[in-house]
Amino acid sequence: MRRLGQRSLVVAPLRAPDVPRLHDRVLGALVLIHSAGSTFSAEEVALLGSIADQVGVSVQSSRLRQQAVVLEERQLLARDLHDSVTQVLYGLVTLAEAGQARLEAGSLEGLHPTFERIAATARQALNEMRLFVHRLRPPELEQLGLAAALNQRVAAVELDA
Repeated sequence: MRRLGQRSLVVAPLRAPDVPRLHDRVLGALVLIHSAGSTFSAEEVALLGSIADQVGVSVQSSRLRQQAVVLEERQLLARDLHDSVTQVLYGLVTLAEAGQARLEAGSLEGLHPTFERIAATARQALNEMRLFVHRLRPPELEQLGLAAALNQRVAAVELDA
């Protein structure tokens, strides 16, 4: 507790327990200024310290929940990436092998549609990869606004025609 001219000031650190490091991290401070001519009692200072500790734990808990949500979203994205793009790439391999077998057999009939399907499937894989990469980026909506964020999303994901 300090005196500022006619006022009293008390500062309590907002701490979050940091178990792996075995010490507390300071997240900020809770500051109270008493009116002119008044001082804080020992009970008020102790109460402020308790409140600051609770707020610090709450802030840390909120941050950990946000990190867990981000991690869960990334794991879901990784599963989606594996499931969809892997299947599309497997389809590409199958189509390419079928086309190669026709070439080796000397049968050129029906190769044009096979190559069209290979190209279409490759475009689909590219679009899906671009979408997954775009989903990994932080949201641009708040920074750019709706129209610019949508334009950026379309430019990042859609093929250049």
